[in-house]
Amino acid sequence: MMKSLQIALIFLLLLACNKEQTLLDDLNGTWKINGVSLTDSEGIRYEGSIIAGQLTINSNSKTYTFNLNYSTSIVSNTYNYSGTFSLSSDSKIVQLKYLKPSNELYSYEFKLIYASKDYLKIEYWDESYRLNTLLLSR
Repeated sequence: MMKSLQIALIFLLLLACNKEQTLLDDLNGTWKINGVSLTDSEGIRYEGSIIAGQLTINSNSKTYTFNLNYSTSIVSNTYNYSGTFSLSSDSKIVQLKYLKPSNELYSYEFKLIYASKDYLKIEYWDESYRLNTLLLSR
């Protein structure tokens, strides 16, 4: 009985330790941004039109490139960032770090709403305190 319990405990530890790597494997590669929506502070949602958008993640070097050009009825934005990223301990937040032109280190936190090998849904708050939701696919 004790030996079975020890084997089960080792198996659970292996599964727990492998969770981050499995998620990083799923995130690795190039993602096309297919949809964007903004939700303002009053809860009003605005659907956006993607002009161009791509997120590339290299899980081995923990680097990324994020390019997005979109417009909605209230705002148009362009993002062209690259840098390093880290994954939170609960595997729910991807923190993208980059240098601003002023050499100031800045970061965005992308909340992973859904992640699989083929589809990704992330949310982040922009500088104007609007919730941005992105839909991505391979």
